[in-house]
Amino acid sequence: MNTYVIGMDGGGSHTRVAVADQNGKLLSYVQREVAIVITISMPSKMCWKVSLKP
Repeated sequence: MNTYVIGMDGGGSHTRVAVADQNGKLLSYVQREVAIVITISMPSKMCWKVSLKP
């Protein structure tokens, strides 16, 4: 199974999301405007719903 790291900086002025593999290789990077982030906690899981403004 592959391991991935997701980093997110969401705020009122901009949102940045990066995905890297377990070796630190950057696989994807997106920067957009404002994001609305909703966090849903479940046993042994953490889910995010992110809405990026077009």
